[in-house]
Amino acid sequence: MFISRIVSCALAAAALGLSAASTTADERPEIRSHHGAVDAVIQGAVQHGDRDIFPVALAVGQTMTIDIASPGNDVRFQVYPPTTRYYRDEGGRWVFSDPPLWGSEHELQTWTGTLRTAGQHLIVVQGLDAVSNYSMRLQVE
Repeated sequence: MFISRIVSCALAAAALGLSAASTTADERPEIRSHHGAVDAVIQGAVQHGDRDIFPVALAVGQTMTIDIASPGNDVRFQVYPPTTRYYRDEGGRWVFSDPPLWGSEHELQTWTGTLRTAGQHLIVVQGLDAVSNYSMRLQVE
């Protein structure tokens, strides 16, 4: 059974003491499941060349659906495996140790699939415009 909830990046950032008005991307709070299920709408904004990074713990065999929308159709996402390490390089850009499981640069806006690995996956949202507002729906069952 799905437990519906709305997750707002601004509210989550405020709860963590981060600036809710900031439009620069950063690591976001983990998306948590309720009895293994997630049905969340996440709203945020990301600048061109930067990323919003959402960790989410998932199990093998779960089905995940991600659908992202933005007013200018200028936001994409990738899903990285649990083994991925990431950091900012000296230029401030995010670097990921592994290739994405799904999605390449400038590719995905919607995806549904069955997970083949367990652990904390990363959903990485990127903007293609100066500042891109987005709404991302994540469903896991």
